Amino acid sequence: PVNCVVLCHDEKGMDSGRHRQLADALAVQGWLAVLPDFSSKVPTPQQWYEAVRTYCLDYFLPWLEELGVEAVVCLGFGTGCLACAHAMNCEEEHLKGGSKMPRFVGTALAYPSLRKPHVLNDGELQKSVAFMASPLLVMPAMGDQKEVRPCGLLQFQFELLQRKVEFVIFDKVPQGFFAHGDLSREEVASAVGWAAEACCAFLHRTFQASEELEWRVELRRPPEGEEEELDVV
Repeated sequence: PVNCVVLCHDEKGMDSGRHRQLADALAVQGWLAVLPDFSSKVPTPQQWYEAVRTYCLDYFLPWLEELGVEAVVCLGFGTGCLACAHAMNCEEEHLKGGSKMPRFVGTALAYPSLRKPHVLNDGELQKSVAFMASPLLVMPAMGDQKEVRPCGLLQFQFELLQRKVEFVIFDKVPQGFFAHGDLSREEVASAVGWAAEACCAFLHRTFQASEELEWRVELRRPPEGEEEELDVV
């Protein structure tokens, strides 16, 4: 597939909860769904961000390029939203090496955690948000901080950058419901189904819209001279 969804797990790790099942469900839609291990035992958030950056530049983005992936949307769970941000911040440097793809074309965040110790102040939050690709889908849950809710700092910063953001609110279920919630509870099972539908709809719209982006159109344009040869034939 030329379109890829990168799932960035929460602090409990890639093997916890339903992260793998959600990746499988997205793959059924026809996208390449990848769940990298962004776990780290380094002592500070800054060292973790640098580890994510090194992994993406040295291995992950070149690997996606070899697979023929063109467009990527990141789906972050909890603190995984920060792995999303720092992975996306690698795009420019990756392309400077002569690559034309992959490129990040959107972001989806489930109960994003932009709190201490990973985010120390509003300035750091704004910086992380600025790394995220547009459009942005945010799915806050019960108890999530006001900064990641409608009219919060996240929305303010994204719109300040003239980027699109939309919200689907899950105020009746706790943080972590998408990957870890108890499906025997009716309200959790309903919310998980609703969140999955919202994500899939967002991904379909985002990938479809990205087909019109100039760089994707250019990828499909035959090299100069080849068009003329085809015309002659």
